[in-house]
Amino acid sequence: MAVPQWRKLVDHIQSVPEGVHETNLPGIGYNNRAQRGKQFGEDGQSWCVMFNWDMYADVSLEHLVPKTNNVTAFSERARVRGQWSDHPSIGAWVNLSEGKRTELVVGFDATRIHTKGGNTVAAEATDAGQGNVVHSHRTERESSKVVGYFAPEFEDRCPPPCIT
Repeated sequence: MAVPQWRKLVDHIQSVPEGVHETNLPGIGYNNRAQRGKQFGEDGQSWCVMFNWDMYADVSLEHLVPKTNNVTAFSERARVRGQWSDHPSIGAWVNLSEGKRTELVVGFDATRIHTKGGNTVAAEATDAGQGNVVHSHRTERESSKVVGYFAPEFEDRCPPPCIT
């Protein structure tokens, strides 16, 4: 039996090592130069959305998601196409902090979403804004920073249903 698309995606996301993924230039510091920006075609730019797209592209699912570097753009596109949700699903792109951040949903339960993202900060950091690492996070589902979810439609079968 073939491995479902959502499972290939999540396994790939989880295989990406956590830690610093940006170049640190002496005297300048971190500069948004990262493999994910290069792969997307916009190296040197904020890369949280690029990370999401790259994860899909790495497992040949990029045709399911928009190639955009903007949280607001993918959120608006999802709303127009009926792919926007107030509930998490596996593989969804979560809009965080009014479009300032995004990560990918790799799991969830009744109270939390489990995500992994790029151009973020470590889970224990007090500032959950833009950073230079790939890291996993747990966020309360009812947190005010969770705006909603872009839920791509997998061609072979849906990911596990959400808990509403």
